[in-house]
Amino acid sequence: MKSIKERNLPDVLLCADGTRVVSPEQWPRRRAEIDALLSDNLFGRLPDLPFTWRCETQSEDGESYQGGKSILRVARMDVTVGGKPFSWKFFLSLPKRETPVPAFLVLMFTRKLPADTVPVEEICDEGFGFVGFDYQDVTSDDGDFTNGLAALFYPDGRRGEHDGGKIALWAWAASRILDYLQTVPEIDSRRVYVTGHSRLGKSALWTAARDERFAGVASIQSGCSGAALASSPTGSPRPTPRSPIAKPKCRSTSTTCSRSPRRAGCS
Repeated sequence: MKSIKERNLPDVLLCADGTRVVSPEQWPRRRAEIDALLSDNLFGRLPDLPFTWRCETQSEDGESYQGGKSILRVARMDVTVGGKPFSWKFFLSLPKRETPVPAFLVLMFTRKLPADTVPVEEICDEGFGFVGFDYQDVTSDDGDFTNGLAALFYPDGRRGEHDGGKIALWAWAASRILDYLQTVPEIDSRRVYVTGHSRLGKSALWTAARDERFAGVASIQSGCSGAALASSPTGSPRPTPRSPIAKPKCRSTSTTCSRSPRRAGCS
């Protein structure tokens, strides 16, 4: 407790006007303040454009997949944003159960399922569904905002200082998949948890922060601008200033960063 006080961290339960949150009814006000702080200074805000979505099952294997214990479903998410269309694929691995199961929605570095890096079968054996999509199927992991979902929000490839970056776009895509999961009878949509690793751990945090329908979030090694404290050297290195003109806009968030993407925990 002493070490926490020594870090001089902001009080999460203290509103901007000095009012202390002492009841659940007061929390939405403070939550909105924190949301605005992170949106304006870190992750940015996506343009408020009208959108629609629909989802189509492309294939399903309930016989040979995992020895017949689970169902592998390949689906395609179709969205229109501002009247412009875009699609990406995602996977569902669903254990065969008599009642709806909780599920993990995983932002992935691969478009393969099964994947060597993810214990999908073990997760299903424990009674959880597994839903995953390759983040670069949504938009590329770089500073190019002319491809994929990014092109729908930024038709000219340009964004303002406080506009959302790639993390905001990946989070938006995850919420659209949750829209679909709420219609899947095999899944208990009240118990869907979002997770990811590294920059996708950051993305998972922002997804759950922006979409309260998620039951929880597991952010794995999300580092700087993620679960690590930005105001402390513990857990992730703090920024080290370089030339003022050498601070590129972060390709994943909406902020400037004094480090290379790798040192910033973005790689």
